[in-house]
Amino acid sequence: MPEELISQIRPPFAESRDGGAQQAGADLWCTYAAVRTLKWLGQAPADPVGCVQFVLERQNLDGGFGWQKALSSDAWSTYYCAQTLGDLGHCVPRETALAGWLQQLAAHGGGFAMTPGQSADVWASYYVAKTCRSRGVPLVLRPQDTRWFHQLQHASGGLTWTVQGRRPDVRACYYGVEAWSDFGSPPLDWDFAALSAWLKQQQTTEGGFAFGAPYTEPCLWATFRAVRALAALGERPARAEECTAWILGQWLAGSGFRRWKDYPIVDVWACFSAVGGLRALGIRLPQRIADETAQAVRAFQIPGSGFTYREPEYAGDALATAALCIVACLDADSARARRLGTWLQAAQMPYEGGVMYMPARGAEVRCTLWAQEAARLNRQNLDWERLEEWFAAMQNPDGGFGYWEGRGSDLCATVSALECLNSIENTRLLAPVDHAGALAFVRSCVRDWGAALVPGGVVTSTTTAMAARAFWFLNENVEASRLAEQLARYLCSIGGAAAQPGGLPDLVSTYQVARTMQLLERDLRPVALARLLPRLRRQGGYAWTPLTQEECGPLALCLGRLLQCATEDPAFSLPALNL
Repeated sequence: MPEELISQIRPPFAESRDGGAQQAGADLWCTYAAVRTLKWLGQAPADPVGCVQFVLERQNLDGGFGWQKALSSDAWSTYYCAQTLGDLGHCVPRETALAGWLQQLAAHGGGFAMTPGQSADVWASYYVAKTCRSRGVPLVLRPQDTRWFHQLQHASGGLTWTVQGRRPDVRACYYGVEAWSDFGSPPLDWDFAALSAWLKQQQTTEGGFAFGAPYTEPCLWATFRAVRALAALGERPARAEECTAWILGQWLAGSGFRRWKDYPIVDVWACFSAVGGLRALGIRLPQRIADETAQAVRAFQIPGSGFTYREPEYAGDALATAALCIVACLDADSARARRLGTWLQAAQMPYEGGVMYMPARGAEVRCTLWAQEAARLNRQNLDWERLEEWFAAMQNPDGGFGYWEGRGSDLCATVSALECLNSIENTRLLAPVDHAGALAFVRSCVRDWGAALVPGGVVTSTTTAMAARAFWFLNENVEASRLAEQLARYLCSIGGAAAQPGGLPDLVSTYQVARTMQLLERDLRPVALARLLPRLRRQGGYAWTPLTQEECGPLALCLGRLLQCATEDPAFSLPALNL
């Protein structure tokens, strides 16, 4: 790309002061945790009106809420939004539509799903139960739901994320027990004594709790979920005083709480877990600790909006950091690329194998893929051995992958896992993956005219392109080719590809179609990138659609720059980046 054009579209994005980069705006997960923590401490956000508006913008016409504005509704976003509005004393709009949407989350084989048509998991079942109870929505458990809950119990006594799960986790125990309780504690054939005993066994010698093998280090999130699960069972930790001391030991004077020992960052999820854990133990925080923790959490709010995980100027995230690291590689800005790449290496979770979106959250598949691709282009390495172990453990019983551990499978997470493993190994063998299982899941998402994100979902160009690539990685070339032929239906006369036939082209759909055409060695010219990209350029970056008036941040910039490279150099290979 000519240097004068680069200078015209290089954005004024400020890198975060923690060494990474960030997308503009607050985060829903952090907003829920901050508001809940402040309520427990008898406090409120500095700007509750801005917080309410941030949440309301995420509601869809179906009554549910999405993680970000204009994204489809899912159970966890809906619970976080409804709970946050309730904590702020605000009503939840579209109650009737919401009640109807929640009914659609009952999975055919029992349990509840994050989105209609997805497989059931214990995260989603918890969120549905909590939302129904708080909103007064009647939802009676079916016989298959009771069987599903029963089958969550592992031979060790703990609960797993879904039926046929391979290992128990204290979080799954908490979500399962709380969901069962919120549904009215119906008769259930769990071995409650074994469940309580397994939870107590996860208390470490330090006093805190671990998630369960292979994660054996104490963590505030694990400790909170363990003591809450025990409380719901009418139990306490075997060494409750040591647990209390360990939680208080994670407080940093003059600030808030950190997730685990020797971790330098005070974040909103750690504060949420510490305050919640002490409440479950019946411990009242010393006033100084309560006041300083509340002050720290209040400082995490973005003015006029919701919260991020720490002071906004320090709140880098993996997607934005990976995006600008890739842009720096394209610009041959090695110093900047190395600095951002170092942040990504540190974002590989110490007690999980994948890369976090932000320190307040666990490892996520898409963030791991973006970080791996940025590291590959930057000639840096993540810990590949730990990554492969993590992916092997992440595969669900239905053969697919979810965004994070325990989440139900979807096509985006599944192809992201396959592409990340391919990037590591540079082979289509993908050793850690159960090929037959992955193939079965991908096929369950396919229709005659394309593929959907989940079985029974809506077919789009993006999910059709993802399914074609998944088949290619799994050595099913005929099925990959058949789906690739369907992509012509989404091409637009003004260039690029639309989510639906005859729709407006957008940057995400175009990138997915172009990458798939490249991977399957098809002619990229019909995608007409050279016609579309000028319509998307904005001062400082790229827009998601031709109708968007302003540039849309580092992710759009990254995808736009990469597509521009593909128009100028037919040999340029688009990296695997999914949204």
